[in-house]
Amino acid sequence: PPSSINNPERQIQRRCNYMRWLLRQLDHQLDAALAAYNWGVGNVKKCHATHGALWRVYLPKETRDYLRIIETTVELPTVPTRPPSAV
Repeated sequence: PPSSINNPERQIQRRCNYMRWLLRQLDHQLDAALAAYNWGVGNVKKCHATHGALWRVYLPKETRDYLRIIETTVELPTVPTRPPSAV
């Protein structure tokens, strides 16, 4: 609905839900999820599949810069490779 466009709380929740989805799509790799937020999940998956461990080298400059800015500005939490098992 148009009213949600101007609702900051709703927009933050939507962005958080999208990031949660990206993390699930990318095996909970935070750097990959952030890159996908900027460049698109399909592009990041393809880049990772093509270049393996060196995938970040092959990102577009804009996305590499985006990651660098986030990683040098924000103290990012350590995200486990796999979500913890439910007990």
